[in-house]
Amino acid sequence: MRSQRDRDGAFDAGGAELERATLRGELEREVRPGVVAGIVAVVTALGLAIAQAFQKKAATTSALESDSLPDVPGLRDREAKEPGFVAALLKLIRETGANGDRLAAIMSEESQFNPQATNPEHAAGLLQWMPSEVHLVGATTEQILAMTATEQLELVRKTIAVDPAYKTDPAMAGAGLPTTHADSDVLWTSDQLAYKQNSGYDRAKKGHITAGDIRSAVYGRLDTAEGKPRVTA
Repeated sequence: MRSQRDRDGAFDAGGAELERATLRGELEREVRPGVVAGIVAVVTALGLAIAQAFQKKAATTSALESDSLPDVPGLRDREAKEPGFVAALLKLIRETGANGDRLAAIMSEESQFNPQATNPEHAAGLLQWMPSEVHLVGATTEQILAMTATEQLELVRKTIAVDPAYKTDPAMAGAGLPTTHADSDVLWTSDQLAYKQNSGYDRAKKGHITAGDIRSAVYGRLDTAEGKPRVTA
């Protein structure tokens, strides 16, 4: 059995330890909220700075794309033959919110901006409107072929209104396919009529056509235009 002195000493030591623990708790309660608040403030400020940087970049890119177009095949030639076409196309892009580069790419792929372009299935014009589709834009094939490229842009506007997919993925929209298709999705195989009608997309001679084959053919025109001066009004 310990002496009274030992018991008193133990009691005193315990009291000191309790006091220190209490002090630490008070300090933690005072310091931790301040530290946490400081960290939150720093993270918030950093997040805001990053968001503003992205917004600025997006605004710059948007401004660039709304004032110019990629130098895809046929565009400069159309502007030379029909001055004002690029300005009219840029205006349409701004007003509809369409992806200007992709819209230019699909026009280049479909017709190379030739308003009198036709194909064996009697599709006609900038977007190669099929005879079964022309009623959707309020025209006949004959009327389309009598229009200038600039005049046909009103039909492009109507096409976008009928099928908003033209604003984001015109390669799929132009093929009459859902934009939800992954690039790896097989659309047609060699035993199908649709494959024969679109066999040019099977450049690797795989015996089938994927959504990626179509997108690559259309948007690949943007890759060829990369590095070239963009076309302005």
